[in-house]
Amino acid sequence: SNPRFTMMLFFFAKKVVLLVVVAPGAVRGLVELSRRSLLTLPVAMAPSAASSSSQENSRRLFEVVPDSSEKLTPRVKEVARLPGGARAVFLGEHHDASLDHSMQAELIRRQTGDACVGFEAVQRKFQPALDAYASGGMGLTELKDAVEWEQRWVWPFERYAPVFEAAKDVGASLLALNVDSEDLETVERGGLRTLPKDVFLQYVGDAAKFSDFAKTPAFREYVRYVVEPSYDAHRRLGILKTTINGKPLDQEMPLSHFFGARMLWDATMAHTAATWCKAHPDGRFLGLVGSDHVKFGCGPTQRPTLGPNVEVVGA
Repeated sequence: SNPRFTMMLFFFAKKVVLLVVVAPGAVRGLVELSRRSLLTLPVAMAPSAASSSSQENSRRLFEVVPDSSEKLTPRVKEVARLPGGARAVFLGEHHDASLDHSMQAELIRRQTGDACVGFEAVQRKFQPALDAYASGGMGLTELKDAVEWEQRWVWPFERYAPVFEAAKDVGASLLALNVDSEDLETVERGGLRTLPKDVFLQYVGDAAKFSDFAKTPAFREYVRYVVEPSYDAHRRLGILKTTINGKPLDQEMPLSHFFGARMLWDATMAHTAATWCKAHPDGRFLGLVGSDHVKFGCGPTQRPTLGPNVEVVGA
């Protein structure tokens, strides 16, 4: 089994700090499934609301220190407090955990001024629905239907409701971060090269930087500790025989296609966040993404620095 934890990564001009918030006693076996037909299975493992309050005062903070050498041996060290003043923050969540989402809502309610909350759970084609909700044009029930939540995310919408409400209450913008599943399915079937170039660039912004980033030692560490184990878990569960939309594949999805889809997923979230940061130089961005995506600073967490001339800094 794996320890349950929430990761928070803060960007600074020259340093990336990855913090892990651990709730002692909240260790549970959890396998994250991305094939939509199986996503609802681990829901019963989430901590109850009653246990959330007792854990609130027992959280400890840790910094994950990547090893960018050829040894690839990361370590963890405890830190005294969260750094402040970050321009962009990605909050790593366990999608089915009420505790994680309550922490997110609490942090969102502390935001003032020009703030934005980005959702991995919402695909970019549904940005108009988020805008309508933020402006009061629809309620939560209408929003759930408008973003096709049950078909495209599956994790219980009710657990995310406090986050949406908190963002609306403080007047924050809402941002759809994720790849449209129709395009992700194209990559799962044939690899990144099968995605039309104009579509690919809409998602990642800069093809050269997208490619160069994958050549770094830190990125190899991310692949070794995060992407490959995720692929192996999916394979053992027998859920690589269908696409993200549940359509059958002629043969099991190869690692190269799984890897390509994951990189597109990460880069799209990063580019979308970076584009907002560029347009809002005094704003604060909070990205709500799965915990795997913030590990080792090589998912969307590092890629915003590769966005359209955006420098993500801390005061």
